[in-house]
Amino acid sequence: SALRVAMGRRVGSCYPRLLVLVWQALSNNGCVLALVQTPAWEHVMPQHENREQVETRPRTRYSHTLTAVGDEMVVAFGYFYDHWDGGGPTWHQDAWALPVASDLEQSQWRRVWKGGAAHEPPARMNHAAVALHEERRLLILMGSDIDHKKLDDLWELDVALGTWTPMVVVHSGPLPKARDCFSAVLVESNLFVYGGFHLGDLWRFSLESNSWSLLMDAPLLDHAGHPGKRAGHGVVVAPDGKGMYVYGGFRFPDDVSDPALGHGKLEDLWLYIVADNRWHLMPQVDGTQGGRQFFDMAVVPWWRDLNQAGNEEVKPTSHGLAVFAGAQCNPKCNLVGSLAVYSLEQHRWSTVSVEDEPLGKYHSSTVFLQDALWTFGGESYTPHMYHNSVQRMPWPPPRGAIVITYKDTVEL
Repeated sequence: SALRVAMGRRVGSCYPRLLVLVWQALSNNGCVLALVQTPAWEHVMPQHENREQVETRPRTRYSHTLTAVGDEMVVAFGYFYDHWDGGGPTWHQDAWALPVASDLEQSQWRRVWKGGAAHEPPARMNHAAVALHEERRLLILMGSDIDHKKLDDLWELDVALGTWTPMVVVHSGPLPKARDCFSAVLVESNLFVYGGFHLGDLWRFSLESNSWSLLMDAPLLDHAGHPGKRAGHGVVVAPDGKGMYVYGGFRFPDDVSDPALGHGKLEDLWLYIVADNRWHLMPQVDGTQGGRQFFDMAVVPWWRDLNQAGNEEVKPTSHGLAVFAGAQCNPKCNLVGSLAVYSLEQHRWSTVSVEDEPLGKYHSSTVFLQDALWTFGGESYTPHMYHNSVQRMPWPPPRGAIVITYKDTVEL
């Protein structure tokens, strides 16, 4: 008889770590043993004490940004509370780049910019960063400074030279409020900025005219056709380059006019299509994976249909939205270290089972670059610590490590 597996755990073959043993009746009453590999986060750069690597590696931090720029990952700004060396509240004013070499043992951090000059951008946290189409350039915007004042500035960083240029805004109309814990993506030659604490407006900044345009304000009365006010959400450019996905986040009770639409931890997923200037609520078949806030999201290669048994070696030909770590609060907060992927074909969440799941943390950062998912920084509660290690998950994970939640069992 065929084996039935609850919770939709797929099984494969030819992997060294034993996760599931599958016995299948054959015509000769023989048996086939399938071994499923459990993937692991690889430690590319270990955690280190700040005082030990002051000039060669970035210090611990959270609420920073990590952005793929060419073949490098660029860390910029951030914050931590220095309990150990007596520094107290510490806002970073620096930028670092880590080349993603084929030989990871040869990868070393490079200080891009040290900071300190009056004509350069001030230290900040909870800002946003996007890679520009021009080679090795990064746009930094907004956030909050060392006095907890929200910022409304834009700066361009030459990652090769470590020099900053302020973006001069043409005042041709209304301007967005200063904000932090918001999202920003670049679609063609336009920067799209959405949300932030107590904000639900959507703005476009044209890199051709250096001017802002208000595309959509937060509705006076919440409705099912708009994601509303939120902060700490994840955002990515859609794979077709025609819009952006927004997932999760957080809002306060006084941010909503209709409590039925939810506050606190948010679990909804939205697609904004630029050509229509409209938000679309995305289905989540068989439910959400729990909702998150203060996490990062990345577009990754993904399979079109995980329900179909197939060759374990076949590469994915579609896309998914990978979310890692973050906080789950409603009202008590828990930090998670899990990795989940939303299929853009099946509109269903899957969980990637990993060996030795990382510590639960939030305000960390994640990017997809050169066939791997990378993460850096963040803050964890148990134990309480700030992070500066670099970890890497080779992609794609084995199909046998992917868990899909089904209402019924799945026959293999």
